[in-house]
Amino acid sequence: MVDSEQVLGCKAPMGLVLVLLLSSLLGPLGQAQAQDCEKPMRYTMSLTGEHIQKEHFPNGLVVTFECATGYRSTGGSGKTTCAAGTWTTSTLSCEKFNCGSLELVNGHVEYSEGTSFGSVATFSCKDGYILSGREKLTCGNTEWLGRTPTCSVVKCDSPPSVDKAEGPSPKRDLYDFASVVRYKCQKDYTINGSASLKCSSNGKFTPNPPTCLMVRCKAPYIPNGSQKSGARPPYVHRSLVEYECNPGFKMEGEGVMTCQLNSTWSSTPECKVLPVDPTSSPVLPVDPTSSPVLPVDPTSSPVLPVDPTSSPVLPVDPTSSPVLPVDPTSSPVLPVDPTSSPVLPVDPTSSPVLPVDPTSSPVLPVDPTSSPGDSKTSSQFLWFLVLVPIVLAVAIGLTLKKRGSQSLRAPVPLEEDKIL
Repeated sequence: MVDSEQVLGCKAPMGLVLVLLLSSLLGPLGQAQAQDCEKPMRYTMSLTGEHIQKEHFPNGLVVTFECATGYRSTGGSGKTTCAAGTWTTSTLSCEKFNCGSLELVNGHVEYSEGTSFGSVATFSCKDGYILSGREKLTCGNTEWLGRTPTCSVVKCDSPPSVDKAEGPSPKRDLYDFASVVRYKCQKDYTINGSASLKCSSNGKFTPNPPTCLMVRCKAPYIPNGSQKSGARPPYVHRSLVEYECNPGFKMEGEGVMTCQLNSTWSSTPECKVLPVDPTSSPVLPVDPTSSPVLPVDPTSSPVLPVDPTSSPVLPVDPTSSPVLPVDPTSSPVLPVDPTSSPVLPVDPTSSPVLPVDPTSSPVLPVDPTSSPGDSKTSSQFLWFLVLVPIVLAVAIGLTLKKRGSQSLRAPVPLEEDKIL
């Protein structure tokens, strides 16, 4: 308080003192009235009435707050006063509105931010059920904005029929969820795709219906090759054949082939000529009419070509006598005349026939029945003695040659009781 006597330096009248005292008290208050308040901001509240649009508020003005959209009052007063540029504290309390949880029979509900204001609920049905209604709802100021959807049992329409096939089986107008239908192709046709379809959760049969195809593969042709095993015509779907190459050829590719749905074979092998070893002997062409070539022992003697005009070589009897080689310096063995008398074997117990010396004079035997002067009889006997050794030599030679050419036949035993 200001002492009026000190201010004036002397005693002042009583009225002047009161004026001075009122000025000292009202001076600060007058200055405060000139300071306005800015627009009050509350995160969970908003102004009401005419003050909503204002930006500046005079000193001493009283305004009222209410809970903002999506919030609810939990008690207190929303009034506040502008005092020297500052708002007094209100007692109003607000909290976010809660829409509460939702239920979906035969389905599920998921929330983005719980069940309070602004949260989004997403709906989905269990397998075998389909959603009817909105898939999402938002929590509003007072409730969920929209009707809760429902989940109904899935139904599938009848799938289409397939050309050249029986089905779908069983036949109905509507099918429940997880129902299965089947197709069967007619005779000589192969099914392409799945024979069974299932009613799925989206109300459609899956997978797509199959088709029926006529599958026929042509007979394989592999040059220089032949079929080893497998199916015979007609070649239908999944028929399997195995091919191999002829001797002297090597296979390139897969020799086992399968008839596919597009009526083609799974592979096409080739038979290519084996490379020739320059150090090896040349391979002679094989006569297709001949009997099959056994494997050759590399340590054995080389096989000489056979003269096709010669007699076949018969197997050797191991119990027979060995065939002796022919002396190239000996006289040639003449062939035997099949109309002549057979040459009898020589009796080993008889006396040997000595060869005749061509330079000596023939010794004529004496015919005891002939007369001393009978020249005709003596001449015939002389020729007999000359021809006998020659005939015996020729017969023995022919016998040896015959045994040599037929060395593989069993020997014929000599009949010792037949003596010339």
